[in-house]
Amino acid sequence: MKNLFFGIIILLSFQSCLTRFDVNAFTKNRWILRTWTGNKILPEKAASLKFEANNKISGKAFCNSYGGSVDITPLSIKFYQIFSTKMYCEELSEYESKFLKELQKIDSAKIFSGKLFLYAKGIRIMTFSEPR
Repeated sequence: MKNLFFGIIILLSFQSCLTRFDVNAFTKNRWILRTWTGNKILPEKAASLKFEANNKISGKAFCNSYGGSVDITPLSIKFYQIFSTKMYCEELSEYESKFLKELQKIDSAKIFSGKLFLYAKGIRIMTFSEPR
């Protein structure tokens, strides 16, 4: 009986660790990219992400605007059909294409203390925060 009780406690604590991501709670926020694993971020040309109604996203990819779709389940997130405008920004084009490609690799998310963490295969790739 004692083992059963501890087993239930352990299961409940694991369940509380799962981050449920509800897009409706964040549709009014525009998230600003603060960290991006292995990449330099230019503060004056920050990237952004906004969740829109009807499973749509929009934002700024350093120079160009972008949009796309998002599928969100209680435990996963997937960005797809991402498109962008085609202005040429010489110093930023490499970052833009990489940013948009990596965004499509994201498979999970966590929101904690006003920050949005995006993960691919369990590795944190991007961290966004609300505008200051």
